Amino acid sequence: SIDARELAAALPQMGIPGHHVQAAMTKYGQGKQLDRAEFAHLTRDLIAAQQTEAALAAMTAEACRTAFDRFDTDRSGSIDARELRRALDAMGVKHTGASGIIDRYDCNGGLSGRAPPP
Repeated sequence: SIDARELAAALPQMGIPGHHVQAAMTKYGQGKQLDRAEFAHLTRDLIAAQQTEAALAAMTAEACRTAFDRFDTDRSGSIDARELRRALDAMGVKHTGASGIIDRYDCNGGLSGRAPPP
């Protein structure tokens, strides 16, 4: 197993700022130490997050519009919970509730393909 001090040394080598140590220890190791399985889980999640961030950074505005249009099946200009569920499923993203995602990020009754107001 590894403790917080050892994780603090490992995270920067993985491209993760060291200030995330306590959160990682709490989430993956109940705050004390990480065993091999917990460290493997943390590592898988970190790699997935880095790949997601890289993909998002590479996405152009045109690619974003194309993806949005693909999932806006009723052509309303907004993504509703049903469409979001289908989009997340198509992308292989685990989700617990598309309605909750919309509630968190929506500002006008559906995730809009238009830029948010300033």
